[in-house]
Amino acid sequence: MTRRRVSCVFAAAVFLTACGGNGSADTERPLTGDEAGLMAMVQYSNNQVGGATVEVTSANTTTGESVSLRGEVDWFGHSGRVIVSANGEEAGVSEIAWKDTQIFERRRDLAQILPNLEISPDTWITRDIDLVNRPIDRVIAILVRLSSTEPDNAVLIQQKEGSAFVRTDTWRDLPVNVFRYGKQTLYWLDADTGELRRFEGNNSSLSAPVIVDVVERSKKSIPF
Repeated sequence: MTRRRVSCVFAAAVFLTACGGNGSADTERPLTGDEAGLMAMVQYSNNQVGGATVEVTSANTTTGESVSLRGEVDWFGHSGRVIVSANGEEAGVSEIAWKDTQIFERRRDLAQILPNLEISPDTWITRDIDLVNRPIDRVIAILVRLSSTEPDNAVLIQQKEGSAFVRTDTWRDLPVNVFRYGKQTLYWLDADTGELRRFEGNNSSLSAPVIVDVVERSKKSIPF
């Protein structure tokens, strides 16, 4: 990448709640110990697989702005690269990539933003991550945090208020079990393997629902 460098730090935790979904009429019930164990392994399993092809959508219900991403994440290597389609504030962004503590951005409107510089369409810039003002940064942070080097605590998941088995459902013709962590965060887990197929989340004010579909799981090598 041709790029202009600025420091970038993935420092803040992202508090996630979730949006709902359509499915079967199963009776919601508390988690069993085995189900809590499956949920405890979700992020660790993502890290062990190494990466995935993902499709992400996020729409702000207050402003009407939206962000859609499609690309690859390397959970093991702490990097990713996605094509961006957006309206509103992020409409000028065409591609985002990240590696460790740096985030790279390519913008179709860069020449208009920096008219006095000779900039090619392939130029990448880096900047500080801004989880307060940049919706796309909050979505990237969610993708990063879907991986962990250690399993979660199954007992604490089972004991957390609101955690439950929600329903059976299908995801792209695959049978899944839908579980809730806490009061609203939803995990769609493959009924056969327990692997994450969909994550549904939101920001703390419930104004920006986020859906992450894990389309294909495998080790990824992100080109830079």
